[in-house]
Amino acid sequence: AHVPKEKQRRIAQETLEVYVPVAHRLGMNKIRKELEDQAFPYVYPEEYERVLKVLEGRVERLEETLERERKNLQKRLVESGLKDFSTTYRVKGLYSLYHKLRRKEWNIDQIYDLLAIRVLVPELEQCYQVLGTVHKIWRPLPSRIKDYISFPKPNGYRSIHTTVTTPNGNILEVQI
Repeated sequence: AHVPKEKQRRIAQETLEVYVPVAHRLGMNKIRKELEDQAFPYVYPEEYERVLKVLEGRVERLEETLERERKNLQKRLVESGLKDFSTTYRVKGLYSLYHKLRRKEWNIDQIYDLLAIRVLVPELEQCYQVLGTVHKIWRPLPSRIKDYISFPKPNGYRSIHTTVTTPNGNILEVQI
């Protein structure tokens, strides 16, 4: 923010073209998301504003929803016998959301991974146990289960993703 506009744009463009793909390839997704979201307004300022407008008034409500559902999931996982796990949640990054909105003709209701809860467990078998518990709590959406444990991504990422609908009508992705 403290350099001339053209230099801001050049650095942000370089970040999106060089550093983001490297972070992605190395499985550093938190850093990738941070780099994308910080570079996004400098490279695509109009698109950035459009994404903010689509999300207007939703972000705080989304975080409250995620926290409530995460606590519900934690309680149910303990009841199912799991003790060694951790959970986090996230709202989809702005740059990633921008690309998805473009593909979905700017209809935010077609974005099924806007909200995500992550569950980390130490043993592979527990991933499938968590999946069973998740599907007992929330209704899975048909054709929205991805098993990256059986079929890992090229960068070594291994997990199970399922998209579910909560009783309140919220759609969220659970990454195990």
